[in-house]
This record gives sequence, C-alpha cells and structure tokens, in this order.
Amino acid sequence: MAAPSFMTLPGRVCAQALARGAARRGPGGSPSALLPPAEAAGALLPGGGTRHLASKPLAASDPVIPRVPRRPKLFAPQRGKVGGARLSQPLRARSVAASRPVEPPDATVEATADNIRDLVNLLRLEDPTKLTLRQIAEFGKRVNADTGVASVRFLKRELSIRLAHALNDLEGLPSSLLFTAPVQIVREYYRLSFLDMLNFPEVEGKEDPVEYVNRFTTVLKHILIRHRNIVVTLAQGVIQMKKDLQEDTLPEGVQEFLDRFYLMRISMRVLMNQHCELFKHWLNPNEKQAWRENGSLVGVVEEDINVRSAVEDAAENGRFLISQYYGVNPPEVQIVERNGLARFPYVPSHLFHMCSELLKNSLRATVEHHGVDFEFEGGTYPPVKVVIVKGDEDATIKVSDEGGGIPRSEMDNIWTYLYTTAETPTAVDSDHGGDPTEVPLAGLGYGLPLSRVYARYFGGDLNVISMEGYGTDCYLHLKMAACEVTADELAIHYPQ
Repeated sequence: MAAPSFMTLPGRVCAQALARGAARRGPGGSPSALLPPAEAAGALLPGGGTRHLASKPLAASDPVIPRVPRRPKLFAPQRGKVGGARLSQPLRARSVAASRPVEPPDATVEATADNIRDLVNLLRLEDPTKLTLRQIAEFGKRVNADTGVASVRFLKRELSIRLAHALNDLEGLPSSLLFTAPVQIVREYYRLSFLDMLNFPEVEGKEDPVEYVNRFTTVLKHILIRHRNIVVTLAQGVIQMKKDLQEDTLPEGVQEFLDRFYLMRISMRVLMNQHCELFKHWLNPNEKQAWRENGSLVGVVEEDINVRSAVEDAAENGRFLISQYYGVNPPEVQIVERNGLARFPYVPSHLFHMCSELLKNSLRATVEHHGVDFEFEGGTYPPVKVVIVKGDEDATIKVSDEGGGIPRSEMDNIWTYLYTTAETPTAVDSDHGGDPTEVPLAGLGYGLPLSRVYARYFGGDLNVISMEGYGTDCYLHLKMAACEVTADELAIHYPQ
C-alpha cells in the first residue's frame, strides 16, 4: 500500500471512524468494545478527572480506560526507524458519548473534558509515525508558507496521537502511583496539551499562513514550558509511592511504563522543538533563521555533529560540577579517537546529555572511591579515559574510570529508575527537568536508565561492564546510519 502523503494529514478525528467505533460498542457503550477481544481482556484500572478539567474531585468510580497492550521488543534496534507506523484517517474532534447517537459527519463539537476519554480511546489505537533524522533535517531546509502549514497539520495530528498514548499509559498505572499528587499534575498537563492540539483550528482559506503558523508555534512553546519539569515531577511521584508502600522495588510494570513514557516524551519534544526552531524567525524577526545554505544545524538536528567536541563540552561541565560539589581538583578526562573523526547527523542536546551523565558518574565515583582528601595527602586522582571509535555501523564512546566498580549483584539494578548510590535529594529544584543539560549532580537515579532511552531512540544502545574493586567501563553506541532509510520503509513523505 502506498505511503500516505504528508499533505493529507489534517489534525481532526474522522467522524466516520467514530461512528464505526460507536456502532461496534452496541447499546452497552463499553469503551473496551473498541478493542479486539484479546486486547479488551487486558487489565482495567480506575482513572479519574482532574481538578481544573473536570471540575470535580477524583473518584475511584470514574470511568475506566482500557490499557494499551504493551508491544514486544519495545527497544529492538531498527535501522533508520523511529516511532511507530502508518497514519490513516484524518482527525476531527468529536463527541462520541455512547449514551447518544454520533452526530452527522459534518457536525463537530469542541474537544472538552467531557469527551476526552472517548478521544483518547480512539487516537491511542493509531500508531505514531515513523520518522528519521534525514526526513526531519531535509524538511527543515524548505521553510516557506506551504511547508509551515503542512508542519502544523502534521504535528496537530501526530502530537494528538502521541499524547493519547501517554494518557492511556498513565491511566493504566497502579492506583498507588496514579493517585499521587505529582502524577496527577503530570496527568493534567498532558490532558491540557491534548485538548490544545485537538482544538487548534484548521487554516482558513483567507488566513495569512505566516500568522497561522505563528499561532501554532506559540501554542507549542506553551506546551514545552508546561512539560519542562515532567521528568522530575514524575520521579517525585514514584518516590512518594515507594515511601507510601515502604518498598524499595518498583511495582510490576512501572519500569516498563517509565521507559515507554520517557521515550514518547523525547519524541514529542524533538518534533515540537524542531518546528519552533524552524519557524522562530517568523514569530520574532530578531531571531536568526534555523538553517542557512552553508550551515550544518537544521533546527535541532546537527547534520555533521562532532562527537569529540560534544565529549569535551560534557567533560568540562562534569569537572566543573565535581569541583563545586566536592571542593577538589577533579580528575582529568583523557580523550582519544580511533579510525578517524566520527561525524554524522545527530541531535546535539541528546548527545550532550548522555555524555554528561556518563562522565559525571565516572568523575564522582573516582573522587568518592579514592576519598575527598586524597589530593590533600599528596595523591592525584586517576584520569577518566574516553575512547571514541568510528565503525562501519556505530560510533562508540567508551568511558573508563577507576572508581571502584559496581558489585555484580547490583548490575541489574543500575537500569532501574530511582536506584542510586548517591544520597537522594530531599527536595528537587523545580528548575531541573526541562533542559536535559540541567540535572542535579546525583541522587535521582535517572542518569543511566534515561540515557539508555535517549541512546535507543535513534537505534543506539548503552552498556555497562564493571570490575568490582577497580572501576567501570561504559559503552555508548550511536548508530551512524540513524538518518538513513530505504524508500519502501517510509511511512510519510514530506511535500516537495
């Protein structure tokens, strides 16, 4: 089947699709009737309204949302693939309350807190679109009125689908986590953003396309600000749940939820930031255009990223944090390259975040293993060694330290969220969590698992090998072909 055109992706819920869904429900109106029998048999957990959206207190008797079935091999590397597949029906926000018949196809109502559950149930059955770095970058080189409107139409639909998946996953959480105050804040923020996308209007025939795109860009900027602290806020909810349950381990399914939720969050922020960067000079004439003919940075994508330079920046940042926190002269970071310069398309903020986490961990472990007073006793901290190797498929960054290593019995725990060998902060600064470069020195236990999610987002991976009593080696694999995809793998074509 031919791939759908980028220009045929308006952001509305299809009335015919809703009518078919309502017909399948039958007189009972059960939301689970939208699912095939095998999927409808999944566990249902209570959900509820939120303070501002539903104007009523949370109640365990509120309607339920079927939990989306987990996909096997969530992080199985796929060459040149990001996200899910295929878009089919156009989206139109419509009430699908089972207690009354669906309106005719030409009659629509605003998406509200009253029908948000039906819309989430419908849109979470759609898969997110596969996108590659090459597609994102190439589209960014054609900034004009037509591509601006096309970007709005695509993102309005795509973000609605991704937000629906996130909301559905949130509703499927154990009640011990779902009803914590921080998770309720996250849930409400996602509901607000979901409504923002569905209710953003289609472009009118006589409307200035630049003004239309500017209005959408402003909405995206507000969503980015609203979601900037989601990582830390959700972490606070998990901390509160563990404290309430008086357990050190996460309940079944929470680890997988966090991986999936943060992966979806990364994908949405890439799309939103890319649009905002490409069209920011329309909104503010003082801003520079995101791409010039001879430039290599296209929005948030660096077409020819210098891996060594990114590692050097991360090392400087990590050494500064160590010196400020411990008051010592931090270990040196030695960097060597093999097989030539590793340069390929990538997102600079992602690479900086991953390198910063690995180097920060190694520097901290080295200082703590040898002692804060080590240098005052005439000693010199052993250096942290970084080797960058360019291969045929991957560029690999190896970070080696002499920080004492990790016991073999603890190796599985290092990928668990909130597992940390550092002291957990009693209060988390609310300014952290939006920009991946702004993170506490240690204590949240998010560094390694979240870095692995970033690596796997574009087909890479992160592995750790430790020698207890000596040190640790971390291997960050970056897929150099993450930007490439064959023609028959394309799920979407940008306009020419």
